Amino acid sequence: MFRALWPFRRDAQDQRNRLLAESNRLFASALAGSELIEAVAQTVGQTWDCYVAIHLSQPDGRSLHQVATYHPNPDHAAVIRARAADVPTRLGEGFVGLVAASGEARRWKDLDPDTVRATLQREYRDLYELYPARSALAVPLKWQGKVVGVLGIGRTSRQPFESADEVILQSIADRLSAALYTARVVEAGRAAREQAETLRAVIAAAWDTLFTDQLMDRLLRELSRLVKYDSAAVVVFDDQQIEIVAAAGFGDERRESLTQFGATEIARALRRTGKPIIVADARSDPLGPELINDNPVVRSWLGVPLVVGGVTIGALLLDSHEPDHFGPQAVELSLAVTRQAAGTIERERFYEAMRYHAETLQMLVSDRTRKLAEAKESLEAILRHVGDPIFVCAADGQIAQTNPRATELLAALPPDERECLLQAVAATDRRQSAETLELAGEHYQVAATPIGDDQSAVVVLHNVTRFKELDELKSVFVSNVSHALRAPI
Repeated sequence: MFRALWPFRRDAQDQRNRLLAESNRLFASALAGSELIEAVAQTVGQTWDCYVAIHLSQPDGRSLHQVATYHPNPDHAAVIRARAADVPTRLGEGFVGLVAASGEARRWKDLDPDTVRATLQREYRDLYELYPARSALAVPLKWQGKVVGVLGIGRTSRQPFESADEVILQSIADRLSAALYTARVVEAGRAAREQAETLRAVIAAAWDTLFTDQLMDRLLRELSRLVKYDSAAVVVFDDQQIEIVAAAGFGDERRESLTQFGATEIARALRRTGKPIIVADARSDPLGPELINDNPVVRSWLGVPLVVGGVTIGALLLDSHEPDHFGPQAVELSLAVTRQAAGTIERERFYEAMRYHAETLQMLVSDRTRKLAEAKESLEAILRHVGDPIFVCAADGQIAQTNPRATELLAALPPDERECLLQAVAATDRRQSAETLELAGEHYQVAATPIGDDQSAVVVLHNVTRFKELDELKSVFVSNVSHALRAPI
């Protein structure tokens, strides 16, 4: 019997040796990330002539996502990949789910098709016909004691996988886990540097740009380097309507329907709470129908409020065609971008208020200046047409303005009379009373009226020569009458 089994065991050992050699070559190459995972799946499948599937744990810790598949038939492999893209593997269900839940490698031999179908996750039972495995082996991918994935293989023959196969496959899984962790550390460092550079660019853009529409277009471009999305928009709330400030990935029809977003329940929740909202899967979330009415391919959605002065004035809206696409990191990065956007909007509103204030003030000054000019013209017209000499004096007695009649009088007077007139006009102690001056053979009554609070005054010279003559005639007449009455008849 030993001699009968010897060729089989020798072939199996040769396969193990080839797999070890090929895996050493792979891990020594420059391959990393998804390329390395695909290469491992293909190498294991081709060397051992089996079906291979590699799953990685999801962030929620309750499911796994198939990231690599090898099937001898490429068409069948494409069908399996398409199904795996839509349906995650749940923890504890199927061969992969059982190993992920226990953290221990498991081997299955001489599998009964009915038993396999009952074990498999319901969404994958019809795919069993594409590769009806009769023996299977699955080992966990672990890092620092935590299960991060599962490497599973199966074959259609009844030839069972042995403990030696399990040891080799587990060693490949361990090396793959270490390589993935290293790649993630490197990628995290690169992503952190890229995020820092992008955020610096966002901050610089926020301070260099004063026009909101230009800034928002640039912010969406920069944000795409930090958070992958299929379409995005920045909107400002206006009662039940919204104003689309910037958008990317929206066609004309979707852009038109986006204007109705302000009336949705999810928009009201954003305005009410002022906190980000994530819809992990629009097909199962109660808020999903409001999001996929205009685009059925939308699977996940993220809304981040724009808050200015404690008031939610708008939002950054992102969507993806993949479920569970947006996580806590996407929220944090989007918040960092929206804070810069909100700061720019606040500055623009301040500048707009200042501009409005300046324009209003300029309009008031212009109106006041026009009214003062009209009043000055009216006053000058009055002064020009008044027949009495008028002098406007400052508080120090200097003449600030005269009318044409006063100018003519000053020019006609001899020096001594002109000096006497100027002294009378400048005499501040007489501005509340009136005196009479004789100038150029005529008599003028000087009347001063204070104006304003600075002791300025308007001095008017009334020509009272006619009244003076009448007064003298009256005196002569009275004198003559009195003399005649006293004289004897």
